[in-house]
Amino acid sequence: MSGQDEMTDVHTYQGIGGCELDDDGTRRAYWYHAYDGKDFISLDVKTLTWVASVPQAVYYKSKQEADAALQQILFHYYRQECFQTLKGYIQYGMKTLQRKVRPEVMLIQRKARKSAGMDVICHVTGFYPREVEVNWIRDGDHVLEEGVWSGEVLPNGDITYQLRKTLTVSPEDQKKHSYSCQVDHASLDEKMDVKWVPEAGLNMWLVAGGVLAALGLIAMIIGALIWRKRASGARSPDYTPAQTMEQSDTSSNSTSNDSGIQCSQSTTSLPDEDVQKDTAAVSMPSLAGSAEEARGFDLKFDIHSPR
Repeated sequence: MSGQDEMTDVHTYQGIGGCELDDDGTRRAYWYHAYDGKDFISLDVKTLTWVASVPQAVYYKSKQEADAALQQILFHYYRQECFQTLKGYIQYGMKTLQRKVRPEVMLIQRKARKSAGMDVICHVTGFYPREVEVNWIRDGDHVLEEGVWSGEVLPNGDITYQLRKTLTVSPEDQKKHSYSCQVDHASLDEKMDVKWVPEAGLNMWLVAGGVLAALGLIAMIIGALIWRKRASGARSPDYTPAQTMEQSDTSSNSTSNDSGIQCSQSTTSLPDEDVQKDTAAVSMPSLAGSAEEARGFDLKFDIHSPR
């Protein structure tokens, strides 16, 4: 059996360290250890001593402090090297890290899910840096906490941030009080106040307009289908288009009737001298006549030859 199979439990040991530099020059450095997700031991950078968070860490504390070489490495890193690296990042990333972008504020109204009131969402987005303060204000001066739910500050895809803060207002309070969303951010010279105006009437008109537009579209589709059906049924299966004048001229040398009888006329080449026009007289019943009449018609040619 392998050593892995003989393990009866799994534990996690974690460590995190870093340094911070404020605008006023204040420095902070830290180095923490955790065991199974709980504080285990930490390093006090100022005194360069280890602080045990649990009794089990006392042995580790004494062992770390007895290692003089390790102490010098930690002292050099958390007193000098870490801050030098941080200043380099700030210098090269000055344009991005120290930029200020004004927030955009939108108020979104919707029906409350658990009451007869209205949920009003103050959506603040597109701001940088991350720190922002958003509050719902009643009657211009009272900061609300009851009935307010706040989300987390979330990142956008363009290295800005967003935050939502939702206020639930009862129908009675809508009539008695006024509400506004107040935003305070480093990019603003003064706090931004956006007043909420109930949009119940506007929403009803939008819904009604959407329903009418949908009904109009359905009516247009039905009308187009009916017109197409009537147009396709208007032409009879036995309908034959009438001949035009050009078609009549081109078919003068070949004529057919209902019984399939065909009559053709041809001319004979005659001498050039003293030639008179040939005339042909054809007596034929109407093509619209009966088949018996078509079979009994007389064909008569009068030909005048040169003398």
